[in-house]
Amino acid sequence: MKVVDAPRFDPVRTGVAMLVEARKYPAFAWRADSWDAARPYWIDKLTGSTRLRTMIDAGAEVSDVVGAWSAELAEFDRRRRPYLLY
Repeated sequence: MKVVDAPRFDPVRTGVAMLVEARKYPAFAWRADSWDAARPYWIDKLTGSTRLRTMIDAGAEVSDVVGAWSAELAEFDRRRRPYLLY
């Protein structure tokens, strides 16, 4: 993959899209972690919750998955704005 329009590229959305497509294949499986019974899948650790995995497992579309954290992202952007110097 080659990014040809960096300002428009959304790497998180691209990653979610790749996971949504990969999940459609019968051989797809989330990587398990036998050391942590509370969070048995690595993707849950990487994303900080079970939300991404459970939404993809339930058949959610990319826009639904990405949209699920839009309110949290807007709040984060609002809170960090005063600290941006440039």
